[in-house]
Amino acid sequence: MAGILTSQLITDEAARLCLNNLVAGKAINRQYDDQFYKGGGKWGSTINMRLPQRYLVTSGNTLGTQAQDEYSRPLALNYIKHVPVQFSTPDLELRLQDFSDRVLAPAMAQLANQIDSDLLDVMHYNTANFVGTPGTIPNTLKTYLDAGAMLSDDSAPRDQLRSLVLSTASMAAIVDALKGLFQQSTEIGEQYMQGLMGRAGGFKWGEDQNVPSHTVGPLGGSPQVAGANQGLLTGWAEYTDVTTSGWTASAAVRLNRGDVITFGGVEAVNPVNRQSSGYLRTFVVESTVGGNISSDGTGAATIRVRPAIIAGGQYQNVTARPANLAPIVVKGAAGVVGRRNFAFHRDAYVLAFADLEMPDDVDWKARVSIPELGFSIRALRTYDISSNNWLCRFECLYGIAPLLPDWSVAVAA
Repeated sequence: MAGILTSQLITDEAARLCLNNLVAGKAINRQYDDQFYKGGGKWGSTINMRLPQRYLVTSGNTLGTQAQDEYSRPLALNYIKHVPVQFSTPDLELRLQDFSDRVLAPAMAQLANQIDSDLLDVMHYNTANFVGTPGTIPNTLKTYLDAGAMLSDDSAPRDQLRSLVLSTASMAAIVDALKGLFQQSTEIGEQYMQGLMGRAGGFKWGEDQNVPSHTVGPLGGSPQVAGANQGLLTGWAEYTDVTTSGWTASAAVRLNRGDVITFGGVEAVNPVNRQSSGYLRTFVVESTVGGNISSDGTGAATIRVRPAIIAGGQYQNVTARPANLAPIVVKGAAGVVGRRNFAFHRDAYVLAFADLEMPDDVDWKARVSIPELGFSIRALRTYDISSNNWLCRFECLYGIAPLLPDWSVAVAA
């Protein structure tokens, strides 16, 4: 007999397996919120993430002044996900590896899959930068290099922390197109043996079956901006509500949440030098009450866009606010369905874990907190007299939020 597996041994192994199974979650900024270390966190708790300052440079001998404007984004711990598992006392007499293979490995694969899915869903509706053609899988490196250039234009560091997460079909297409080209021998071997890209084009490539699918809205009409000077001259905000007109007049949906649009004459700017990047700023859209966007009987609609339209100051992101009657162009044809791959820097989004509280009235319990890796997981086991079974749950409390979403790019597929 190998001995009785303890709750701590099992939870340690569960933590290892869950972390190893993450794909998108492994490449993003993970934090551990230690304010809940002793008592345990509660679902719905909120923390604030301070945004970095973007100072303006002045000329001449006279000292310029500027406000120390500090803004933050909220991060709510509003995800609590668990995997229910049943195992008996004799199962605890297995070797750890056998128990891991039979019980923990499939359970933690599902939990990691859910965490990745939640993260990619947030990225889907908060990533405005956009390259590629909806409904067409990229099969050249150029599309992904364009995504990297867009990250650089938005001041994302060109370091080892840039990643690409692709759908299975997108990964197959690019590996087939680029196999063996411009790669180190170790990366060529990775392509051949694993069917994965490894590191290329300034990115660490990963494959995730949770990459979201998006359907472009029904569209219709000749949409345009209705009213000048919408957006901010200076300051910071998460979004701007833009009044528009010219849609097909009806109550039917015109735009789907997550559609990407441009406004004529509104170009992106580099946040460091405030110069035009040479292309129109793209915006991801939603309705003011969430969900999709419908037009009224006159063809008017109010669109909430992210990022906010900011035409000056420290957080300037466009050359100008949209003019009255500026045309609106949607990325993709009406009804086209395609995946949304993502190119991003680690700090574009945050995945923050917190400790769950430890109850007293259970058979056994354990919690693993790894601040260095930004991760926490809890395991509880109790006896259910009604079913005559030992019930166990492995669970995580976490929050997901954009920190610097301009450091991410949606790559249409």
